[in-house]
Amino acid sequence: MASFSSLPAELRIAIWQFSIPEPRNIVLSWNGKEFRSNGTPPNIAHVCHEAREEISKVYDLTFASPSGSPAKTWFDFARDALFITDDALERMSAKTLSRVQKLKRFRYTAAMAIKCSS
Repeated sequence: MASFSSLPAELRIAIWQFSIPEPRNIVLSWNGKEFRSNGTPPNIAHVCHEAREEISKVYDLTFASPSGSPAKTWFDFARDALFITDDALERMSAKTLSRVQKLKRFRYTAAMAIKCSS
């Protein structure tokens, strides 16, 4: 039986791309020190270097905190829906805010974010 790594690269990449999760509803909030979200990293990001490269073509590791904490949220700006609480919106960098405002599936009301996270 052949191992996965012995498959042609084109086939392995097609499998990784097929493994990309469906669009998600991500709620972004502020906990007093950093941004928090309900989004978990896509499982294939932890499989191997090749899988992580493929998932990185779709998802951005984004929403770094102004305090310098690294970005922790994997977000697909083309497909995921983003719900932002008021406190998180106030602390977002201008660069990130510019990208967020271009999203087709963006909501920033706190009431919606609370409803989606429960």
